[in-house]
Amino acid sequence: MNNDDDDDDDDDDNNNNNNNNNNNNNGNSGGGGGGGGGADEGSLAEDKNREEALMVMAEAGWSLKNFSKDLAAAIEAGRVLGTMVSRFLELEKSLVLG
Repeated sequence: MNNDDDDDDDDDDNNNNNNNNNNNNNGNSGGGGGGGGGADEGSLAEDKNREEALMVMAEAGWSLKNFSKDLAAAIEAGRVLGTMVSRFLELEKSLVLG
């Protein structure tokens, strides 16, 4: 029996095992990251967004009635940043004056 042949077979087995391990790991996203901080953090961010958006609107002399229903609802829910409202108002102003 030739010892060199046995070593080659062992190497092939090791390579196959490594390939199987690599295949098992490919395509996995590697964890989901840290979950959200809970409802309190989300509501704090929404409150801040709502306050900023309403402040921008007040400075421009606009109210929620001036916006479409879906946009007004998003602003009330805190899903729209104040900077987005500001940009929207700038675009509206440029359309009116343009």
